[in-house]
Amino acid sequence: MLFDQFAHESDSLVGAEPLRELKTGAKGDFSFSVKTGVYRIEVVPASATRILGHSLSEIKVTTNTNLNISLATGSIVSGRINSSSKENSNLTVEMLTGTEVVVLGIEPSSYKAVSPVAEDGSFSLVVPRGKYHIALRCSQFDSEDRETLAPAKFKLVSTHSDVIAISHDVDLTLEWPELFPFIGEIVDHSGHPVANALVIVEPAVSRRSLLLSELSFAARTLSDEMGRFQLSLEAGTYDIVVEPPDSMLFGCVEKDLNVTESCQHRFVLAQGHRLKGQVVFDDHLLSQSLVRVQRVDGQKQEYITRTDSDGQFAITIPDGSYKLIVQAHPKDSPPVTIDGAEYSALAPWTRNIVVGGDTHVAVRLSLGTALRGRICDDSGQARSSVKVSVYAAHSGHAQLLPEGRSALAYGITDGEGCYCLFLTPGQYWLVVHNDFSNAKLVEIASEPVTEDIVWHGWSQIKFEVIGEDNQLIPRCQVFYQPYGSDLDLDWEESLSSKGTLALPHGYVLTGEQGTCLLTLPSGVYTFRFTPPDAGSFQEKTIRQLSVSADLSRRVTLELKNSATFGG
Repeated sequence: MLFDQFAHESDSLVGAEPLRELKTGAKGDFSFSVKTGVYRIEVVPASATRILGHSLSEIKVTTNTNLNISLATGSIVSGRINSSSKENSNLTVEMLTGTEVVVLGIEPSSYKAVSPVAEDGSFSLVVPRGKYHIALRCSQFDSEDRETLAPAKFKLVSTHSDVIAISHDVDLTLEWPELFPFIGEIVDHSGHPVANALVIVEPAVSRRSLLLSELSFAARTLSDEMGRFQLSLEAGTYDIVVEPPDSMLFGCVEKDLNVTESCQHRFVLAQGHRLKGQVVFDDHLLSQSLVRVQRVDGQKQEYITRTDSDGQFAITIPDGSYKLIVQAHPKDSPPVTIDGAEYSALAPWTRNIVVGGDTHVAVRLSLGTALRGRICDDSGQARSSVKVSVYAAHSGHAQLLPEGRSALAYGITDGEGCYCLFLTPGQYWLVVHNDFSNAKLVEIASEPVTEDIVWHGWSQIKFEVIGEDNQLIPRCQVFYQPYGSDLDLDWEESLSSKGTLALPHGYVLTGEQGTCLLTLPSGVYTFRFTPPDAGSFQEKTIRQLSVSADLSRRVTLELKNSATFGG
């Protein structure tokens, strides 16, 4: 399965479905025809084998690309959920079959595997040798399609995980967590019950760690005819999102709900207006098109949906002024080949609208005008595999930089540093990587536009993170922050104060090979390397590192004094 790497990471709706999906040939061969970009490949072997799945991320395609993927075999981890104890004797088939077991690698691999729990409480999966987090969670195979959900189905959210070491086939017994009933009631502004509302619950963002995010603890359910739903939650703090059905109501979010015992909660949905429309190109209905509705009256709100199989979309929003942005799914965008490279020729569609009642919009996508150019450094050297994005320049406020907004479209420079995007006539900000301070305002009309850019001052830093025993360390968080920031404060808290630091700040994760790549402007930075929880290695900080040119650096983490692999 082939996914768009940037689209998948920037929004869960985009990339929720693979761009391409196929089975390998008799010799294990496969071939995709794609435009220049960055992709992710998921290899899923046939079931009932010892063969392990494989994932390749950040595959930069700027020309014809060959990949050799070797699949390995692993150990079988099987077992059952303990239902024999007095506390767990009331486990039902519905509770067990609504649950799955997930494992996530700590070291030496970041391998992730999932197994559904059968009616008798048994499970089985295949993993490579290593140390893992293992946990129970609500089955994630439910899609966001309401028709596949059932209000009565058991829904579990537990944030507990154990650590296990796997060196051969093992048989495990997992304990069922202590859960509390959470009963919810959903009503409209008049107090009438709201049936068939989608409820999404997950650990609170304010308390969520990287591990909780990676294990994907979340559950979805629907309200019944009386507007009620029930969840089974472990003690903790949760965020709950309520999305009404196709009605005049719009959703609500309850953050940081603390659950320590059985409880009930009422959700009141406010009344809004329906924004509907249909997306077409050349009389073809376009499914899976991304529809974004952004507030333009000073409030930073964005509503997102997709078109259905008939090209229709519908979303409920409050009164206000909005920018409507529609982008076709890559599968529906006719390709254009320029200088041997293939590009998507459909332009994003935008319009400013005012919503004060039910509103219908007809969206007709069209072929765009090419915006082309070459990115090079001060010496004239081409900068390949660099992301180039375009942002709408607001009418009357064209000089306002686009930082904080969502890009309309993006491209990746090829081996010669060239990029090409297709846009409708108008004014746009052109941004290389995330260098908003040097954004360039361009005017697009009916004729192709060439915009070459000399990109100053940004460098690529590649870190290879290993242990002192030469073991590669995947899933290591690499935090970066301008040197001189107060490291006595909580690091994540200091990063949340956006706008207070002149240089970029944030974090990335190392991949399966223990490497990560950062692109940063010139400056002096502090880096912190935080290996996975329950691993064998200690955290390390480089307090002062000057960045003025591309560089590669190996970072070695020391073993914990008490760490013994597989212990």
